[in-house]
Amino acid sequence: MGNSEHCIVRRYKKGDEEGITSLFQKVFGKEMTLKQWNWKYTIPGNGRIHSKVAVDTNNKIIGHAGAVPLRGAHQNKPIQFFQIADVMVHPAARGFLGKKNIFDRMIKELFEDLRKEFSYVFCYGFPGKRPYTLGERIRVYDKVEQGIDCFKSLTSSLSLNPYTIKPLSWDDRRIDTLWVHVSKEFPLAIMRNIQYLQWRYATNPFFSYQLLGCFLFGNLQGWLVIKDAGDEVFIVDLLTKPKQYMSLLKAVERYLISLEKKEVHFWLPERWRKHIKGYSKKETQVVVTNMIWKLPIKTSIAKESLYYTMGDADIF
Repeated sequence: MGNSEHCIVRRYKKGDEEGITSLFQKVFGKEMTLKQWNWKYTIPGNGRIHSKVAVDTNNKIIGHAGAVPLRGAHQNKPIQFFQIADVMVHPAARGFLGKKNIFDRMIKELFEDLRKEFSYVFCYGFPGKRPYTLGERIRVYDKVEQGIDCFKSLTSSLSLNPYTIKPLSWDDRRIDTLWVHVSKEFPLAIMRNIQYLQWRYATNPFFSYQLLGCFLFGNLQGWLVIKDAGDEVFIVDLLTKPKQYMSLLKAVERYLISLEKKEVHFWLPERWRKHIKGYSKKETQVVVTNMIWKLPIKTSIAKESLYYTMGDADIF
């Protein structure tokens, strides 16, 4: 490795993915294939990559800060979202202070570039506690809340519920109609429409998912994306009016019990968790994070308005 004190931080350029995925293996101890990297970074931005890399004097990639572009809405107006992901520095290049700190340089230059290009932009992420602390220390990360796992053991119930659960096609046009109908309930959120669901879940090369519709007298009232983990099931995404959360959850509990599942898990922000009853809650190691370096959305707004689920993070 060349002298990392004299590294160059620059925008991604074609061909960097080889070095980025190699660094991912080194830092996180698991593989990211080129297919997985291309799915994550090229499809949502129509081929435009916004990420930053750091290279040493031998032109070897020793750092990366990823920015996944997503279509969002704030108060029913379009806004550019970026999920900040795969922020990593080679172990041998860590520890420098001030302007020599690669993490500091990469992340600040990334946010500065995004703000220059998009006057109205929201950047967020889901780091663990240790990487969050590093970002907080240099004043680029701010805590929205600690991620909370809502979970419940599934047991048979005799309660009546007119809502029913059925498999739903990823291209069902009612998905877009539902988003238009309920979007006012979610003041700062990814646009959860067909385009997003097909990219994030239907074509995901990391995991397999099922899309379930929640119906009342034949009318689609909401949907859930589930990830089957044997006895456990993760509701990685869901959309319905908040006042219908419990009806939807009771219906999906009954559906999962019929499949002999034992436990269900999901995430919701504090504002929306208030509508949930009968579920245990436990803090996760994930910090829901607002990126604040020269960016316009204040953390107070994110705390009040941001809607997210497990699916907003890239670990499920």
